[in-house]
Amino acid sequence: MLSRVNPLAEMQTADANSPEVLSGSEAFYRTALESLSEGVMILDSDCRIIYANRLVHEITGYSPEELLGQTPSLLRADSESTACTASKGPADEPKSFEFEMKRKDGRLHWMHVKTTPYRNDGGEVVGRVVALSCIAKQKNLEFENEFLQDEFRASLGNIIGHSAALQKVLAQIATVAPTEANVLILGESGTGKELVARAIHDLSARKDRPLVRVNCASIPKELFESEFFGHVRGAFTGAIKDRVGRFELADNGTLFLDVVSRRNRGNSARPAKQAAARSAGGAI
Repeated sequence: MLSRVNPLAEMQTADANSPEVLSGSEAFYRTALESLSEGVMILDSDCRIIYANRLVHEITGYSPEELLGQTPSLLRADSESTACTASKGPADEPKSFEFEMKRKDGRLHWMHVKTTPYRNDGGEVVGRVVALSCIAKQKNLEFENEFLQDEFRASLGNIIGHSAALQKVLAQIATVAPTEANVLILGESGTGKELVARAIHDLSARKDRPLVRVNCASIPKELFESEFFGHVRGAFTGAIKDRVGRFELADNGTLFLDVVSRRNRGNSARPAKQAAARSAGGAI
């Protein structure tokens, strides 16, 4: 196919229906290019368009006569010149990138581009094949996702609302988050205590460290110390390997004790006072 680039360029400017223009092989390659679901352009060594299939004309709005002889920079929405160069070295490899294309009618479309150099028998790059595909829907979804994420962050994570009571809670979160103070979060089951804990963590200086949640009600009394401080192998029956405690996991992060009111008050308070203590079965 690559050896047929120049005949293809001539075909573009001649009468497409003229039988003397199309040899059997040329007709085959042209039919193959025209049947692709991507726009395809062929550039010469000076990065000028010498062929563009039908889909390129539909995507860009430019007629074949307007595209031929132009460089791809004609299609850029920004003022940057095209990155296409007349490189002839072995380092010139296929490249993929995205750019915002400006149609002839002024409308903008995001495109994915893959450029592949083709070489002559001497190994020199004599042009490029450029494949274009529209990714407008994909980019719109990306932009929408970014917008929603920004909206979530502006609303303290997943907490969204405008009632006076919720605004008071949000103000309290913003007040305590920058501090190192212990925070007691009160509320009935299902009211969003973990969301509040997450928001406090995300607004604190510890946001890049883990938020470790512990459901205190699910920990058997005899395993309470092991759960928080960890244990070494052989500390008790069933301790077949060392285990890191929740305090160590949450080091420099945030430890969220959930359902703490259902535990014995002494058990739940003691770990907070002994955060620097030993692992169960280990040396002090």
